[in-house]
Amino acid sequence: MLQEDFVISSTYDPRLVALSIVIAVLASYTALDLAGRVTAAKAWARVAWLIGGGIVMGIGIWSMHFVAMLALSLAIPMSYDMWTVLVSMLPAIIASGGALFLASRRVLSIRQLLIGGTLMGFGIASMHYIGMYAMRMDATTGYNSLLVVLSVAIAIGASIIALWIAFQLRTQTSTIVGWTKIGSALVMGAAIAGMHYTGMAAADFKAINPRTIMTLQVMTNSLTWLALCIGIATVVILGFALMTSFVDQRLTASAKLLEQQEVEVMLSVLFTDITLRIRRSLKLDDVLNTTVKEVRQALTADRVVIYRFNSDWSGTIIAESVAEGLVKSFGQTVNDPFREDYIEMYKMVESELPATYIKQVLQIVTGRF
Repeated sequence: MLQEDFVISSTYDPRLVALSIVIAVLASYTALDLAGRVTAAKAWARVAWLIGGGIVMGIGIWSMHFVAMLALSLAIPMSYDMWTVLVSMLPAIIASGGALFLASRRVLSIRQLLIGGTLMGFGIASMHYIGMYAMRMDATTGYNSLLVVLSVAIAIGASIIALWIAFQLRTQTSTIVGWTKIGSALVMGAAIAGMHYTGMAAADFKAINPRTIMTLQVMTNSLTWLALCIGIATVVILGFALMTSFVDQRLTASAKLLEQQEVEVMLSVLFTDITLRIRRSLKLDDVLNTTVKEVRQALTADRVVIYRFNSDWSGTIIAESVAEGLVKSFGQTVNDPFREDYIEMYKMVESELPATYIKQVLQIVTGRF
């Protein structure tokens, strides 16, 4: 019998397939959210978010692929080498850390986007095929070269798109952008899942010992519970990362608001202090002399004076600006500075004022003398 006759049939557990897609979407949304936190953080906080975010994202992407592999059922006893499985996690973490670093930069050129997306895509593809190498069974694994290349191309394309989206949305916080993140996460999650299942379709398994082949009807998947545990743990980890990011975002916003309020208070105190210093440094004579000078120039008058009214309605000139050639009358007391009707008007106004009103009126008088 030819070995082609020993090709092992396979099927997928739809529940685990759905779980893997959910993890892919959640990991994608977490990546977009963490890119914003890395961008906003400074100094050591930025390094901490970069390392922690890379680990969380890497675990999320790895978990999606491993749960999807556990969804595969073959008509042959199968297990995994856990050390190899753990090693497959490293490319995902490194690729995620690199993606966060590039997405959080102030400027991301086309060249950096393409190089970063390519390296990230190769990292994800490496994780997938290292994970495939961890499979232990009495069978050989062959690959369709065209589908392998297609799976790597999907990984690179998805990585480039993910980097571009994360870079564009890293500093946005509005409600509309939140929905954009969700839509982008759905697209990215579908692309990641598409890469995995394209890679799985590229593989064919041929039994070395035909006696080990079982019928799918009697075969039991002992790894289903392992997949569920990994999936649930990953959802919890990603959810905790999102909650931490949300709390940090709120704390950062509160700190910025408090800082702005402190700056405003400091500026207000500084302005008040400057104003008080200016007022203390000014002399009344300087203010009055400047006033009559500026008013005379503005009105092109020959003379502008300021009277201080006395109790007998005489007026003493306390400030004066005159045109060239005119005689100054500064300091003189004028017994009848205004016409009688003006005086009566001022008397009437005074009678209507409270007794505590300060009985000093400054009146600017202009005209030729």
